[in-house]
Amino acid sequence: MATCKKPSTLLICAVFANVLGSARVQAEISAFRGSVRTTVQERIDGQAASFNESTDEYALSRGATPIDAGAELTSTHLDDVLIASGQGYCLLNDPRIPEGENPAEYELEVGCFSNSPRMAYTVTSFAGQTRRIVFGPTVPGTTSVFRPATGQQIESTIFLGGTVLFWSTLPSGSLRDTHASIVVTVRDSRRVLVDPSVLSLRLVFEGDELGQVDSSVVSNRPGSSPILFEVHDLTALRALADSDEAAAALVAQADVLGLDTLVAVLIPWQRLRYTYDLRLNAAFELTADFELSVRNGPQGSGVAAVMGRPFDVLEELLEQSVTGIDGRLVQESVNILARHATGATGGANEAASPYPGGSLCGALGPASVGAIGLWLSWCWFLGLERRRRADR
Repeated sequence: MATCKKPSTLLICAVFANVLGSARVQAEISAFRGSVRTTVQERIDGQAASFNESTDEYALSRGATPIDAGAELTSTHLDDVLIASGQGYCLLNDPRIPEGENPAEYELEVGCFSNSPRMAYTVTSFAGQTRRIVFGPTVPGTTSVFRPATGQQIESTIFLGGTVLFWSTLPSGSLRDTHASIVVTVRDSRRVLVDPSVLSLRLVFEGDELGQVDSSVVSNRPGSSPILFEVHDLTALRALADSDEAAAALVAQADVLGLDTLVAVLIPWQRLRYTYDLRLNAAFELTADFELSVRNGPQGSGVAAVMGRPFDVLEELLEQSVTGIDGRLVQESVNILARHATGATGGANEAASPYPGGSLCGALGPASVGAIGLWLSWCWFLGLERRRRADR
């Protein structure tokens, strides 16, 4: 059975399947397509203003990877003092070109803030990949002697993780008009007469005037365990401070700066299971899309979020937004909290280890396909580690 090494962000792998102890079925991947897109929309007095977009894509015939996209918009006073900014970045490595132990990788990061009563931003990063797949026998010179019955399915898994940080420099601590969302979708091209999504997840966090963050989850995974996440405001961080140095560092920064609102949303690694039909010798496409978006309000609020890596540009964004803040310390502390998160406040624990072993894909469990006994044959993996700037 094929195995997967320790990934750094998103790992996509095909795993062989044993059928009836003798025949074998393999997922053959004949084509790839990938794309990334980052957009920044500036709003002035609530109305759409400047817009900046960056895109890139690849296909099987193209060799130049990785691909990435980055966009940024800023606003300054007449004396060149930065008063508002929105920026985003995403990266996709071609999974056909292994890079160390990680043959494929998504990294998404977005952030915005405003110290202007008129300016605000919406920032969105997107990464997607489509694979053309056919299931068939793997033994040369043989043909399949069985046909899966209607309703037989393969179970696959996406591993999800990320972090969101909200802050306010207002005396009231308001997070009015702030927003963050994570959208994950997997689509099966054969589902032409029904909704093609075999997995659909939308996780939304909304700030309010009291400096609180409310959450909502919309998913097409009935009966599955709840999505795990932790929401830590300053009250919760103070409760952790005696036993957690990272929480204590965040509290100390907030106290020194006089911030009443600092909210960290931690989404630990967790399995999102989904199923799709097994049909032999019939090519189809599976598409996985990941979207990360944030929005801030005018005058004193900021939001930043990551998927697939720890924060990398939060340090810069915070130091532009909050006078006197130690951006590096806050970034490091939030990244440490994210690595230790269990999702205890988000629901039943279905979280995965942040450092899975080499048999990750094959160890995720069997799919239910009647007497065939087909093991997991496809997985998309989204984690929180990365290679560059590994000191953070």
